[in-house]
Amino acid sequence: METGEDFVFVEQEEGTQACEGQTPIPTEPPFGKANPKPPEQSQASRLSTLSVVCIQHSVDLANLYHDLKEVERETRHFQEDITNTLCTLESTLRALTELMTRLETRTRNVEQRLREEEDRGTARSKILAFLLSGEKELRKKYAILERMFLKKSAWLEGMIHKWTKT
Repeated sequence: METGEDFVFVEQEEGTQACEGQTPIPTEPPFGKANPKPPEQSQASRLSTLSVVCIQHSVDLANLYHDLKEVERETRHFQEDITNTLCTLESTLRALTELMTRLETRTRNVEQRLREEEDRGTARSKILAFLLSGEKELRKKYAILERMFLKKSAWLEGMIHKWTKT
């Protein structure tokens, strides 16, 4: 569609000619005045003007077609870029989700170990409290036994001393 040869001239009702899809060009001059040129030359002039207009329109259509193809190519390129970006984002999101899952698992494990350690610490504290109270009682008994031993040993020494003197 780059040349005017592809267009078909159509005879209109009022005696005008036009390319298909174009506005009609009147065959008679405006206001009913006759053209001073002979009818054949006038017809040839109109055909020449009409072909120039059709050629110009076909060039415009070719330019529009080229521009449309360029816009389609840019749109395709833009869609590819967007698709690639979305794929990258999806893979990054998947990796972050996996990382979050691993971190949540590790956090749960650490919290569980911490609870277990706190439970062990509580049990150790109770055992230590029990052992400390037992140690206190043992120290008291030790002090009582030591005093008793010292009294008995002093009494025994006194007895031995008496027996050896005699």
